[in-house]
Amino acid sequence: METPQTTPNSQIGYLKKENEQLKKEIELLKESSTDQQVSIEEKNQWIKTLYNELEKKNKELEKLDKLKSDFVASVSHGLRTPLAVTLEGLSIVLDSIPGPINEKQKNILLTARQNLEQLNQVIGDLLDISQIEAGQLDLRLGFVNVIKLFQNFINSYQPIAISKDIKLSIQISQDSLYLYIDRDKIIKVIKNLLDNALKFTKKGGSIHVAMHMRKNDVLFTFTDTGIGIAKEDMPRLFNKFQQLARLEGVGLQGSGLGLTISKAVIELHGGEIWAESQLGKGTSFYFTLPTYDTVKATFENQFDSILKGALFIGKPVSFILLYLNSFGSQPTGNDETIVMHTMNTMISILNNIASHPEDKVFIYNMNSIYVILPETNKMDSMRLIGRIKDAIKRRKFVFEKKEIKTDFKYGLAVFPLDANDRAGLIKVAQENITRRKDILLVDDDNQIIQYFEGMLTKMGFGVRSAYDGEQCLKLVEQHPPDLIILDIIMPQMNGFEVYGRLQRNPKTTYIPVVMLTEHDVDLKDAELIGLDVSSVMHKQDGFDKLLGIVKSFL
Repeated sequence: METPQTTPNSQIGYLKKENEQLKKEIELLKESSTDQQVSIEEKNQWIKTLYNELEKKNKELEKLDKLKSDFVASVSHGLRTPLAVTLEGLSIVLDSIPGPINEKQKNILLTARQNLEQLNQVIGDLLDISQIEAGQLDLRLGFVNVIKLFQNFINSYQPIAISKDIKLSIQISQDSLYLYIDRDKIIKVIKNLLDNALKFTKKGGSIHVAMHMRKNDVLFTFTDTGIGIAKEDMPRLFNKFQQLARLEGVGLQGSGLGLTISKAVIELHGGEIWAESQLGKGTSFYFTLPTYDTVKATFENQFDSILKGALFIGKPVSFILLYLNSFGSQPTGNDETIVMHTMNTMISILNNIASHPEDKVFIYNMNSIYVILPETNKMDSMRLIGRIKDAIKRRKFVFEKKEIKTDFKYGLAVFPLDANDRAGLIKVAQENITRRKDILLVDDDNQIIQYFEGMLTKMGFGVRSAYDGEQCLKLVEQHPPDLIILDIIMPQMNGFEVYGRLQRNPKTTYIPVVMLTEHDVDLKDAELIGLDVSSVMHKQDGFDKLLGIVKSFL
């Protein structure tokens, strides 16, 4: 059967119909298995052929669907930049920065800007829906005071409600409630529901927003006295491009994607969304968001599942614990708010670094962030910690326009090397934070050994020393250190050979090594054996540079 060469959407519809027909034929064959006119072997072969045809059509359908989503995403991205520039230009002219404009010109520009903002919203919706269909809509989770969020948002809508002669009220029984959510995406859900309520509620009507705590989640309700939705339209309410209960007039038409996006966002958070309505009397929308304790329990289950999966495929899992030890300078303000803000900033840093889809980053309590890195060994995790430290140095933690000096400690444990379950990994990582780090210093120059040993000991490290490669390997075998500082030029066995032996041993391959030399070294030699060239330094570069490299690992 050939697919008609028409538009992608019509091809998708055609393929879907073919799939349904193939499925029906397969079911009919199965049901007619007692028919004596056709042998079992012939029927099985026929079913196999149909299944192959069905699989082929499904692949064509997936390909076309992806092509459509990619096209929408590409066009939307291409429109966003020129649209943003145009909106900014209009705002500059409306603010009379290039020069004064008259009232008639101002009204024309305001109308243009309003329409461009609506277009920008439609483009944003198309981008969101393409990400949803591709399974790529990611959440940027953090602690959010939803009481404050809702109150601020409702207050911002009061002028619009007043201008329409609509009473907008909110009922909340608590002063503060922190949920673990994506703030921007939940704002979009609230905006969609409020915009719909205002759009379809007539003059003199009312909109009431309420929040209720339940055992495992929080229930949010948006109730209006608008025109309502017909009973037969309710099953299609959250479908794409649906325009239900529309009224005549300009400005009432949206993209038809708002509720579809809202449903996807709420379900990604582990919540539910639904509606109840009566034509002519109004509509109530409801959605739930899980409490922090519920989200935490879900994360713990995911943690355990990741470990079980890693055990099955024989791959490591690294666990990094980031602990907010203290603030370097005492900030002013509410302690809980400052800590939440600091942890959210840290989460945004980590999300940009731990970027693999399988990685999990979670604020486990007021002072701890857990990072789970599937299929990541100890060495790679230590390099990641180094990148986190560098990112923190570049990023300012600011609260109410004042910079906060933070002190984060880092603990690392690897499954199954350090522990074989979640509790064991957490315990090892916690111990890793508090215990003194052990450094093995290897150099055939006694003066270098004495100098660096004294300086590192003063900095709180435990230091052992070796004067040649063989002694180094014996000490490592007796008790693996957290880091090795290794001279390159040594008699009998040079540093590169020692490093190579460490790498070939599964028990020592994860130990970070800093190479020291008094001579120019061809860095290609280091790269050939897999050594990070940033860990090679000249002895004359001084202790401060060495300490910086050591701290990046430990």
